[in-house]
Amino acid sequence: MDNLCHKVDDLINATETNYKVQQSVDHKIDELEDKICKALIFEKFQVAKLMIDVVNFDMSDLYHDRMYLSSKKAEVFDLKKANDACISQDGYLVELEDNSERDFVLSFIEKIGGATDFAIGGNDVAEEGKFVYYHSGEPVPQKVTWLPGEPNDSLQNEDCMGFWYAKKGLNDIRCDRVVKYVCEIPLTC
Repeated sequence: MDNLCHKVDDLINATETNYKVQQSVDHKIDELEDKICKALIFEKFQVAKLMIDVVNFDMSDLYHDRMYLSSKKAEVFDLKKANDACISQDGYLVELEDNSERDFVLSFIEKIGGATDFAIGGNDVAEEGKFVYYHSGEPVPQKVTWLPGEPNDSLQNEDCMGFWYAKKGLNDIRCDRVVKYVCEIPLTC
């Protein structure tokens, strides 16, 4: 009986050791996959820089797993037309996830300037006050902060979302306003 107990104890110890080794191996694999993914994203960024239509778009630096483009020419905004132009560059109108991304895009447009407003993908065309993204249809996250008092529909029919250049923040704007627009280009693994 003692011999059987020792064998059971040995088996339990071996199982625990194997489990710890497996956890360590899994952790190392995760770290390696993360490094490979980051390298792949950087490589995609380098290739994308060569493929972007630089006649019509200004380009941002790499931000996490994406980059941004701004139209060079301010023109009357059209959600579908602008999103189609973004799609032609393998992206879509910007869909902000949080204030960190908002701040990055804001710093990008501050560098290029050239317009009063920069439109992104948020809009409340379907239901006043409920901003959703044009490309995904997802609601604009509550954690994305607008300028104080915005959105307010102050000029009536301010159904699109954009950066108000002079005030350095998010504002609701008329969808037929003369603006530049900003595309988001995902560079995932």
